[in-house]
Amino acid sequence: MNLATKIILFILCVLILFMGGLTYLITRWQRSTFAKSAHHYSKVLGETICDSIATEMELGRSDLVQETLERIGKGSPQIRTLRILGQQGQILRSVESGEVGKRIDLTLLKSYLGDESALFEHRKDGEPVLSFIKPFPNKSQCHRCHDQKESIIGFLVLDISIKPLEELVSSSQNFILEGMGIALLLVAGSILLITFKWVRAPLAKVIDAMKRVEEGNLDTKVYLPSRDELGRVARTFNSMVEGLKKNKEELEILHRREMERTQRMATLGELAESIAHEIRNPLAGVSAAVKIIREGFEKEDPRSKVFNEILFQSDRIEKIVSNLLQFARKSTPQFSFYDIHEIIEKALHLFSFQLEDQQINIEREFQLNLPKIYADQDQIQHVLMNIVLNAIQSMPEGGKLRFMTSFPPGGERVRLAISDTGKGISQETLTKLFKPFYSTKAKGAGLGLAIVEKIIHEHGGKVSIFSEPEVGTTVEILLPIFPDREGGSLS
Repeated sequence: MNLATKIILFILCVLILFMGGLTYLITRWQRSTFAKSAHHYSKVLGETICDSIATEMELGRSDLVQETLERIGKGSPQIRTLRILGQQGQILRSVESGEVGKRIDLTLLKSYLGDESALFEHRKDGEPVLSFIKPFPNKSQCHRCHDQKESIIGFLVLDISIKPLEELVSSSQNFILEGMGIALLLVAGSILLITFKWVRAPLAKVIDAMKRVEEGNLDTKVYLPSRDELGRVARTFNSMVEGLKKNKEELEILHRREMERTQRMATLGELAESIAHEIRNPLAGVSAAVKIIREGFEKEDPRSKVFNEILFQSDRIEKIVSNLLQFARKSTPQFSFYDIHEIIEKALHLFSFQLEDQQINIEREFQLNLPKIYADQDQIQHVLMNIVLNAIQSMPEGGKLRFMTSFPPGGERVRLAISDTGKGISQETLTKLFKPFYSTKAKGAGLGLAIVEKIIHEHGGKVSIFSEPEVGTTVEILLPIFPDREGGSLS
């Protein structure tokens, strides 16, 4: 259901409950009021008839009693029965002269009758009737015709139909219900008109604009002149779309710059690979020639030291070229399942003498039953060697190098944290560590950590560095334990 339908149904339900309750209360009040009026009318009429008949009988004009009953009974259409009964139930006088002399059962009447008159409701021939009963006391004036021992000489019975009362209440109730129905229709129509004009139509504009924005049209605007909440929504929407448009333009600019940078890096990589090959071959020949020439000198010869320096610098250039080739070359890792702890131990074994010479203590916090990682063992070992070498260089006077492994329950990656107690790295430098050719060392090529990030990324892992100057540095590596669907690493 749309918003307008929900509002209309809710308000109609409230109105139906309210007007239904109001109708019930009004009908109940009307019925009570009319019933009280009918009771009062019946009692007054019955008392008046009793007084009139008693007066005529006391005056000895009993022959006029029947005429009086017929005149009163036929003058009011609501009167169903008007009769005078004897003590044994015989009908002495009646508005229907044909029933005089008949006898009726007084059990029901006496059950309602007390010392005075009685007024009660019941149904007679399927019709609601209000009955008034009053006994005639045996007064002194009546002793000439009645035995003095009798305290009551007869009863007046008056039955008045209250069917018109019920019809009046029912008619009033129907009138109220019809009015309520008309009011509900008017209210529903008014709400429908209001919601369509001030809610549904503006919302339709906003929704249509949102669809156009979703399709990529960021020039979309919503114009609502109202100053209410929907007007503010439209203005906020326009502001949001304008912001999205600006952000999109900025992202496109950044994307173009990144693409240009990527293209330059790709070109640079190809150029570096080509240059590295061109340098590597002549460099090997130079190194071999220098070694042959050096062998012709004595160790104490000053020229021998010069050639030693040439060989040292040639080896350094060879390492730089090798790192450059490894960074530029699109290598394909050979994945399999390996124990990360074994790879760590192999990497540490290669630096065992250097660690011992610099008095660097190794601490291991390995989690037991660690799952195997899905990786290229040689490449991960190369990553660890780069990190360990950086840690050794940051602790020239010794320190601690700690390796910690863990695996969260239900996880998909093994966590390896390598911490040292070296000089640390400033926050400004941390943001540049993975950039190629960036180095804080005088003799560094700036490719070690760039290669580390490249290898970890190819494995579908993640590498992060946290450091604090004069406290130490922690390198955190996350490596997958499952291959992806294409047979490579988990991305």
